[in-house]
Amino acid sequence: MPALLLLAISSWLPGAADPFESAAAELARRIVAVAGPLEEVALSVRNASRLAAPEVERCARLLERELTRAGARLAAGSTGPVRVTATFSENVESWIWVAEVARGDARDVVMAVEARPPGRSSPEARFEPVLESRLLLEQAEPILDVLPLGGDVLVLDTRALSMVRSTGAIESVPLVQAARSGRWPRDPRGLLATGGDGFRAFIPAAVCEVAVAPALRVQCGPSDAAWPIDPDGARPAPGRNYFARPPYPPFYASAPAGDDDGRAWLLTGLDGPARLYDRDGRALASLPGWGSEAASLETSCRRLLLGVRPGAQPDTEAVRAYELVRRQVVPVGPPLELPGVVTALWGSQDRGPARVIVYNGKTGRYAAFLLSLACRS
Repeated sequence: MPALLLLAISSWLPGAADPFESAAAELARRIVAVAGPLEEVALSVRNASRLAAPEVERCARLLERELTRAGARLAAGSTGPVRVTATFSENVESWIWVAEVARGDARDVVMAVEARPPGRSSPEARFEPVLESRLLLEQAEPILDVLPLGGDVLVLDTRALSMVRSTGAIESVPLVQAARSGRWPRDPRGLLATGGDGFRAFIPAAVCEVAVAPALRVQCGPSDAAWPIDPDGARPAPGRNYFARPPYPPFYASAPAGDDDGRAWLLTGLDGPARLYDRDGRALASLPGWGSEAASLETSCRRLLLGVRPGAQPDTEAVRAYELVRRQVVPVGPPLELPGVVTALWGSQDRGPARVIVYNGKTGRYAAFLLSLACRS
């Protein structure tokens, strides 16, 4: 059993030191007391509080500073003789920082508790992001993507491009000719995007120019153009359902992510774990257990990453929001349960809602949802 060292709750008085600085100093002292002075420490952090990413980063840097002051040497990477995982959490009255200190097979846990200053809270911690969904439509044909246009919905499925009007009328153009322009993979993917004077539908080995007024018109042709799955775009591998974008390895999904080290990309790889990469294609961190889908969702209050995890019910999945903090993904808010398994997840080009396609095994139908972020105090 790990040893547990608990600090007394410190009182806060006007003019006292920042409670985060106090917590960082005391937790660092306890860590070094367990690990030993002059040891090389590999530090990682987790956020289990309502602090936003900038505040979490500030707390992590405070802890790094205090560890150095206490005599520890910080490891350049994620491994070292001493591995410390610090978790920032809270309750109604206090900030609670817990660190697990691992040395070989030995495990110790130390804790710092600091009372919340009366009337003081982080402005960025006032909001609890909550994912919300809105059903657009459902149908028996496998849906590849949807695009809401006012009260109308542009639908791309494996059979046709359709416009579902707000009046209930449906206009469809078959994709037979486009499908013959190249070999489709067994699990085809498709993407709708704005482009030129109208819209574009990206399907395997072809791109369709789409006009929606006064009536639906579609002109498809062979193409190996990059799909706008993110700001840089990527080309599908011929005959496959994954993408290629040198110098990165092949991937199923991509989402832009930013952290204190600058621009980064989250890519879901073919070999299992998702990974973070810098702009030069260097792997920064591995994210095991992520899944094959990823997207970004940016709103006025937060910019988050979206991933898919198993749902609470059998044969269902849920979408979870995450923040990137020091090259680690930190869950934000509760997961959004869905009525089936996710077959597609696309971010927005214009900071609007993300789109998720779900297959319901009980009904045998596909449903398209819009995902948005509500910032609740």
